[in-house]
Amino acid sequence: MIGLYMMEDDCITNPRISSRHKAFTLVELLVVIGVVSLLMGILLPALNKARAVARSTSCRANLHSLALAFRMYLDDNQFIMPPAAAMPWNPDNPNEMLSAKLPIVKYMGPYLSVSRAELAEANGKKCYAKVLCCPSDRKNGETEHYFRIQQSSYEYAERRGNRSMNSAAFTKRAPERDVEIMWDFEPFHGKAGVKGAKNYLYSDCHVGNVNGD
Repeated sequence: MIGLYMMEDDCITNPRISSRHKAFTLVELLVVIGVVSLLMGILLPALNKARAVARSTSCRANLHSLALAFRMYLDDNQFIMPPAAAMPWNPDNPNEMLSAKLPIVKYMGPYLSVSRAELAEANGKKCYAKVLCCPSDRKNGETEHYFRIQQSSYEYAERRGNRSMNSAAFTKRAPERDVEIMWDFEPFHGKAGVKGAKNYLYSDCHVGNVNGD
């Protein structure tokens, strides 16, 4: 018993034994913080880029879904393009209409699971189809800016409204695969003028991007 007590006293009083369990020094702590900061600086840009690519991919998937909706609409309407507005609402005053034409959701809605009750827009309530929302739609720090105001993140080629896709005039200036139908309102996915900054839906139903946005 006396030997046991002596061993316990040694553990308490012997500095060489107790020093084995000492905490980090300030220098060691600063080194650890520096290493973590360095790793964050390397990984964060890559993570942000991956997120941007994911948003652009989701946007392209939206446009692919819109291509199917357009195809069904055209089949039901003798291949006549919908007479929709490119920008139906004033972006600075969401309650002011810029065009007497209806937004594209009014024509595509029935093919995008928007109910008749929603399309009726009772009590002035706008109808929305989620597939018309680009995940990168942002302006002045506000997410879903154009989607909320214009009922779509994508601008429609209004000049092609009420025109037949079967007519020779439709592809007079460019082949079908180069005729743009819808595209991002703004360069949501990069710097303006850089390839990939905007995604486009073309009249042959493929989705791509062009230079010089």
